[in-house]
Amino acid sequence: MKRTSIIIFTLSLLLFLLVQTTYYWEPYLGAWHIPVILFLFVLYAILCIASVYQVVQLIKQRFQNRLHVGMVTLILVLLSLIAYSPNGLINFEDLEGEVVFVAEAEGAANCTTVFKLRSNGTFKERNICFGVSVVEGTYLIKGDTIIFSDLILDLDEDEYYTHAVIAKTNYDHKKIVGELLRFKNHKDTIPRRLHIVKNELKK
Repeated sequence: MKRTSIIIFTLSLLLFLLVQTTYYWEPYLGAWHIPVILFLFVLYAILCIASVYQVVQLIKQRFQNRLHVGMVTLILVLLSLIAYSPNGLINFEDLEGEVVFVAEAEGAANCTTVFKLRSNGTFKERNICFGVSVVEGTYLIKGDTIIFSDLILDLDEDEYYTHAVIAKTNYDHKKIVGELLRFKNHKDTIPRRLHIVKNELKK
């Protein structure tokens, strides 16, 4: 029984650590994103069932084995924390700097794109669509134009926009304050649009 408890505790701790660091490793999954998330979900369900069985055994033993009680308690704490915050207890994105500009879009199948500029001169674009991809780098603002540089591309990306233009919007929506028109190069005449929902850039 002790060996079983140790195995369950080890797997619960590993799963807990994976959940807490999802923000960093999730973008590297690519096409494996859905299978991996499903595997982790199944693992969590199995651990929950196993932990319930462990509690039943403790009750039968009338909680006489203190080591077993302590191990099962830790397992229940870890699994409860995962259920409480499945995206992790710490929002690592908040540690990267103050967000001063946000533009986003939602496409088919609930695919979403979120683009953020930070006060420290860095930007990050996060795309979620049957997986997660991230592009980040630095930016420079000239008038209404944002110039991108020092790009770090996702494994599935081979290029990114060279610049973007902040424009007014025709949408009558209180949340949308403008449009971000992104261009692959200076000859690009068909920009990819995002709705600006926050703009605290200094003018």
